Amino acid sequence: MGSLNKTLSLLFLLTVVVVAGVFASHAARADASEWQQEIEKMKSAERGPFRRLRWFCNDGTVLPPKPYACADHGGGVQHGQYSATTEQIRSAGYPIATLLADLQPADIVAEPDGAALLKAMLLEQFLIGFDDGWIFRKARFYRGAIQYEDEERSGQALLQAMANDDDYLGPDFLVLREAVRLLPHNNAQVSLSDVRGMAAAIANADSGFRGLRGKIHGRPDRNDAQRVRDYARSNGREELLPRYAELAEAIDQAYRTDNLEQLLREASATTAQKSLRKSLRKLARDAARNSEDADRLRITANAMASIRNALAGEPDPATRVALLDASLQFERIGFVAARELQAGSGNIPRRTLLQWLQHNADGLYGTGLITQPEHREIRVTLEQIDDEPLRLKRYRQELGQLGMVSEWAARQLRFHFGHAIDRLDDIEPLAEQYIADRLRGSQMLSFDEIHAALALDAQLASNVRHEIFGQPVVRGLRSLNPGLARGTLYIADHDTPMSSFDAHGIYIVPETLPKLPPVAGILTLSEGNALSHVQLLARNLGIPNIVLSEQALETLQPYVGRRVVIAASSGGVIRIAGDSFEWDNVFRAGADSERAPLRVPTDKLDLDRDKLYSLKKLRAKHSGRVVGPKAAKLGELMHQFPGQVAPGLAIPFGVYRELLSQPVGDDSRLSMFEWLKFRYGVLEKLQQQDAAAYEQELERTLEFTREWFMRTPLPDGFEKRLRRAMAREFGREGTYGVFVRSDTNVEDLPDFSGAGLNLTVHNVVGFDATLNAIRRVWASPFTKRAFAWRQSLMDHPEHVYASVLLQQGVPAEKSGVLVTQDVDSGNRDVVTVVVNEGVGGGVDGQLAEMLKISLADGVARRVSSATATERRILLDTGGSRLVPVSGRDYVLNKDEIRALRKLARVVPRRVPEFARGDKPPAADIEFGFHDGKLWLFQIRPLVESDGANRSRYLDALDAGLRRTASRLVDLDRPIEVAQS
Repeated sequence: MGSLNKTLSLLFLLTVVVVAGVFASHAARADASEWQQEIEKMKSAERGPFRRLRWFCNDGTVLPPKPYACADHGGGVQHGQYSATTEQIRSAGYPIATLLADLQPADIVAEPDGAALLKAMLLEQFLIGFDDGWIFRKARFYRGAIQYEDEERSGQALLQAMANDDDYLGPDFLVLREAVRLLPHNNAQVSLSDVRGMAAAIANADSGFRGLRGKIHGRPDRNDAQRVRDYARSNGREELLPRYAELAEAIDQAYRTDNLEQLLREASATTAQKSLRKSLRKLARDAARNSEDADRLRITANAMASIRNALAGEPDPATRVALLDASLQFERIGFVAARELQAGSGNIPRRTLLQWLQHNADGLYGTGLITQPEHREIRVTLEQIDDEPLRLKRYRQELGQLGMVSEWAARQLRFHFGHAIDRLDDIEPLAEQYIADRLRGSQMLSFDEIHAALALDAQLASNVRHEIFGQPVVRGLRSLNPGLARGTLYIADHDTPMSSFDAHGIYIVPETLPKLPPVAGILTLSEGNALSHVQLLARNLGIPNIVLSEQALETLQPYVGRRVVIAASSGGVIRIAGDSFEWDNVFRAGADSERAPLRVPTDKLDLDRDKLYSLKKLRAKHSGRVVGPKAAKLGELMHQFPGQVAPGLAIPFGVYRELLSQPVGDDSRLSMFEWLKFRYGVLEKLQQQDAAAYEQELERTLEFTREWFMRTPLPDGFEKRLRRAMAREFGREGTYGVFVRSDTNVEDLPDFSGAGLNLTVHNVVGFDATLNAIRRVWASPFTKRAFAWRQSLMDHPEHVYASVLLQQGVPAEKSGVLVTQDVDSGNRDVVTVVVNEGVGGGVDGQLAEMLKISLADGVARRVSSATATERRILLDTGGSRLVPVSGRDYVLNKDEIRALRKLARVVPRRVPEFARGDKPPAADIEFGFHDGKLWLFQIRPLVESDGANRSRYLDALDAGLRRTASRLVDLDRPIEVAQS
């Protein structure tokens, strides 16, 4: 075991990290701007984060520096002692200036919260390389403050402890490999990250070098060494000449590829595994015979993938670390080979480019940036392209799938390091650069550029192109929802108040926000969940939703605050332009496709029924008549799929209407129903006359209404009837939890889904708590967001009625949404599934696993992997909490995919709504798995926008796609490839 001093330091630091995570939004965040200023001061301070040198003895004693100071105290280490400011920042939950020599590696790996500290340490190491030493910029020259031998020895020990842990060999492999890349240990190889850091440091001191620094960061090649030497000779600053020379030499070393055979033989001699040794020796012989860049790319990618696959079988942790060191060298050579291939290329056959994509993908898998299922999906996609005859439509579709790979890699990094980045970003914004820098320094750079060449080729062959402000765009844009919109461009995030959203605005958001109010259009930096409630609502209303890359965002940012037009066709063609009178005709032509006001079919309502209904007694015919569509259609599902729908109890519209018959106040003659009708009339007039007064009165009306539902006495006898019915349906009070779900008559209509607008209260335990939840659900249609979405579409809003569904909770380990068509193409031979771990995993917008499953053969194509970091579990005492996800590469197993495929095949046969007419609606089904059993939570029609489908402008964007869809693609035809 480690010393007392080290153990106490570690436990304190872990406690700080955990507590700070809980209270990050309070005092620590309030001080963040002050700490950010202090960080900047440390960068230029002679002693950086330290105030003096001290010996730190193993018995906890701290002594002044002198030879053998800790000899009588069990030994110890000498290094810098933190300044008061550093101590304050660390106490606030920002573990900066962490010295490895102070830590016990085994404890970091074993402690549940050690992973958070480890990732913070890795980000700090990134910043040291990226930002010219970061807070150690001058302190690294403060003699004795950092004992590099101690740091390397401790770094090696930490890496071996990590390499001895099953999680780091499996789901957290990427973290282990990044630790080997970033932590000081017994490895002195120059890396491309070192090169980028050195270039950045010179650019900080010499502004004239910034152009060359940008070249080295974004479009690197081996000739950069000569460019640096030329710059130093002609424009360099005298005092920086040694640093220019050091950088040029580092580039030469980093771009050395002639020792590949030797490195492979050394790696093969390291491993104790016969199969890996044989594989690496075979690759070494291959490298000896074949020394072209294409060969090096293939060989290094194969070596990296082989090492990843074999690592867990290696018995010795030190050998595992050594193999990862070798893997990093193979990554460096593979990166260089890929860059050299493109630098020397002109016109290259499509087939060759596709082979290069595969090799780069193999390398990405070896680095941990993509998962095994994603790697397999890339291989399947490339096989689909290689399957002749190849039509242009399939070529475009499969290239679209390959365009997801960069997002997969970014999501993997965000999954593992996102919390640490967000935390450190409070005091050092450069932390946000980690993901982009890692991708830029990996084979993702070449993969993206090759893919861009192929995507441009497909666009040109299809006679279509994406545009941003008149400029053609090859990559960085992807359509989620078709639609056409004009409005002012804004930027929003999770902290933007809902009241500040402009219903006629177009919003750039980090992902499709789960509580997004009505807007005209959405531009998102991450796809999030394609079947989340808000995503389905946007699809229903024809609100265009387009995924942007960071590069596309940079192009758009100057236009924030100006009026723009965004268009996304059904075929995925995108236009973003400045708004002007020239667009008036386009929007005027689409006016005939604007939706008519949403009319509630009041003639079918039966508001006299106040009995409580078991789901067993309900069928689809009761929807919109007695209860809402959730309860009615779940009753139908319970009938058609016995044993797969949890018990439930529905409180009909009649009880809600009876409650509204009560006086609005103690001294009022008006019933609540009459008062609401009067207030709606007032609001309608105000909306046309005075927008500010309308907003104020709307807020007052909604707040008063919600409070009224929470305090008004319930109808006579209701509580007694409810208690008896719940005991009959669910059993003894306290032995179960129910989900209390809003179920109005204004959802799942032919023209309006209303998905996710009203409240569901999770896992309510106890009768009194259930009564309170019912009141909250009745009040939920009067939140501003729900009201805004609904009232923008309907007339006679007083006829919104809320039934309530009480449904016994299912502690699903996995849950999600299935749509019985390909959501992108509308193909009914394919179903789309999004799923995540835990309860409610597919509806709230988490970064989910998305699959497209063929009904014919059951083949599941992966669109994205689940990278949400937390899952929701139900508590026996009521409510739920978030816990870490398993980190597995996949969510659904083969049996579960088979069960969902079977469900999708039988629903149209068993549920009449999805079998009637020439083209019945696709089904949108919420499901979960508990102990391997499939449970059904909701079914509704997928409601899509007719307006988006009928727009003449959007239809014209797809004309080239339709004309060229069946053209044959010759894979042996050369196309131009250029580095970006």
